[in-house]
Amino acid sequence: MTDYKKQHLDRFLPDDDFLDNEKNYFKIDLDYDLNELIKIASSDYWQVFNQNNNRVEELLELRIDYGYNFIKDISFLDKIPFDFHKSNVFFMKILPHTEPIIHRDLNRSCALNIAVSESARIEPINFYDKHHNLTEEVLYDAPTVVNVNNYHAVTNSTDNDRILFSISLYQPIDELEKIYDKFRTP
Repeated sequence: MTDYKKQHLDRFLPDDDFLDNEKNYFKIDLDYDLNELIKIASSDYWQVFNQNNNRVEELLELRIDYGYNFIKDISFLDKIPFDFHKSNVFFMKILPHTEPIIHRDLNRSCALNIAVSESARIEPINFYDKHHNLTEEVLYDAPTVVNVNNYHAVTNSTDNDRILFSISLYQPIDELEKIYDKFRTP
């Protein structure tokens, strides 16, 4: 068990109030420029994931407060129908040959994720029930809103970095889906 996992055991163990029936994801239609995201992801401003002084060496982040304000280089942010703050827009990089850690995100409800690298498009995000039984596999073949309060994990079994563009969202997934449905229905 990693040090991070030991220190945050409650994120990895089943709990009684977890709802197995919450929706895991929905896909959205979004006109975005993948080349913009690839260019930003090629920068040198990545830092090791560090939440509450718990580092996960296999996970890197690129955030605007790391010295590169990439928000100005993303042309499609105004097309996203959800409320978010610019500080909640970031990139995640999972290094090659990284095993999954089943977890829940406690600092956000959902995430709008877009695969930047090929490895992020070919390996799914996996969802689990409270007993850590696999319930669903979802490919990032389109921009996807995922419920990160549900147990999930990703693997990078490839020889390349797995890179995602991500926006943290704080409404429950059913509210976000209603917002999206209103947005796409003229």
